[in-house]
Amino acid sequence: MKTAALLTVSTLMGAQAFMAPAPKFSRTRGVARMSFEDEAGVTGPLGYWDPLGLSADGDVEKFNKYRAAEIKHGRGKRLVHLV
Repeated sequence: MKTAALLTVSTLMGAQAFMAPAPKFSRTRGVARMSFEDEAGVTGPLGYWDPLGLSADGDVEKFNKYRAAEIKHGRGKRLVHLV
């Protein structure tokens, strides 16, 4: 009986390691935060994908800078593959 209870508890605690943490919402006042969900390149099943949170603050200038760098590096990489 002790073994079954220990196994059940350890299984449930181990399953929590695979659950995503609850999202944290900040309550900032007076700061307009922009959502990039309507930008070109947003895919259907994933939506706007920013795994590192580089544009989480909603700064449009920083977003445009990152997007231009991504396009530039992507074009350079394609050019290298052609050569």
